[in-house]
Amino acid sequence: MRLEQPFWDAFEDIVRREDISINSLVSRIWTASPDGVNLSGAIRVFVLRYFWALANGRTPRVPPGSTER
Repeated sequence: MRLEQPFWDAFEDIVRREDISINSLVSRIWTASPDGVNLSGAIRVFVLRYFWALANGRTPRVPPGSTER
């Protein structure tokens, strides 16, 4: 999986804020993603939505902890 450095930096910030491992969050995002979406794109959208929520005074949503897809 390839992400631009700003997305990696933001993703690492999210895992610190949420006290979750990178692998666990990747798995949660992948599980919550619709079929046909690639993982890199799903992570980029998640990062954007997470910080959009924060910027607008909302609580960001993190997908629940399931690893089945």
